[in-house]
Amino acid sequence: DKGAMLQGVEFALYNAADDSEATYVEEVSGREEPTFTSTGSYAWTQDENGVWRSNNNNVNSSTTTMTSNEFTLLADGKISFDWSVSSESASYDYVYYTITNTQNNTTVSGTGTTTKIGGTSYGTVEDSLRYITVQKELQPGTYKLKFSYRKDGSGRNGLDAGFVKNININCEEYPIESYIPITGTTNEVGQLNMEGIEWGNYYLKETRTIDGYEIINTKFDFTVDRNTFQNNNTTITQVLNEDTNENVSIIRNTKKQGHVILTKYAAEPDGTETDTTLPNAEYELYLSNGTLVGTYTTDAQGQIEVENLDWNSYYFLEKNAPTGYSTSDKKLSFVINSKNVSFLQELSAYDKPESGEITINKTIKAADLYNPHGNAT
Repeated sequence: DKGAMLQGVEFALYNAADDSEATYVEEVSGREEPTFTSTGSYAWTQDENGVWRSNNNNVNSSTTTMTSNEFTLLADGKISFDWSVSSESASYDYVYYTITNTQNNTTVSGTGTTTKIGGTSYGTVEDSLRYITVQKELQPGTYKLKFSYRKDGSGRNGLDAGFVKNININCEEYPIESYIPITGTTNEVGQLNMEGIEWGNYYLKETRTIDGYEIINTKFDFTVDRNTFQNNNTTITQVLNEDTNENVSIIRNTKKQGHVILTKYAAEPDGTETDTTLPNAEYELYLSNGTLVGTYTTDAQGQIEVENLDWNSYYFLEKNAPTGYSTSDKKLSFVINSKNVSFLQELSAYDKPESGEITINKTIKAADLYNPHGNAT
């Protein structure tokens, strides 16, 4: 019996010699694009159109900066961007940029008037700004790019801010080797397919299972060598279970089992629920088809706890109430399935006190009767 085929169980492949992740080599583009961060009270922000804007407008004698992550060029390239300032002249408020080679900590560009732009675009809305394009040739290396908006204390004009957009690196696309972990996920028929495995000794390890099933911590070993490819074979269909030392072609996940707690409480004669728990209430647990699972009695805390329940539909039915209480005929139904088996299910039940009637008949002798007006004659 193969049981249900589980789709979506995830596995990783490891080298048996050192427990490192097994990988395959993939060539990817070596071109990198910079990303920027800016912090502080007046940090630069980027709008939905990709335009960066300084935010120290109206703050005299202030500077705000944004800096890129490190980016690497393995071939000659060019960095370009568009920038603008809406404020006073270049002698007062301006944006400047700095490119630093982080490998040797040298400034590639960042001094002189060619690396700053002053307030030459007096727009009152961003659509009126006049942008200037900057291009800078770069040799192979690792760099950071920084933009700063410097504002003096003499006042303001326009939007009183610096703007940068269209930051790009243009260089040859070049391949670099990337080592990708070999992983796999079972498909709709429960099969695991992994490709690109070099010769060597390996083991599979389950990394994530699906809802309702226990994850398997066993290692499953196999070897790829010349014997693997005999008779034009290219597929490994058996692995060695390290726990049992058996070769297997099917890996079985165990279903988790359910857990339920029933708490019995007292109710007032009118049915009002209380927090008083009741020991010694006897219940029977049934499958929904009426098959008896077991009989249980509430403990000193008024609880019945049942564990290791298989996936199914169940109900509790009270057999005997505690002394002084009426037995309830209400079925307490619950279900154990893949979605809730990992959680404790809690049920509550209530019993009312027993009630009865007392009838008193009183007899009076005729001689004891007294009539203040005498007896009728």
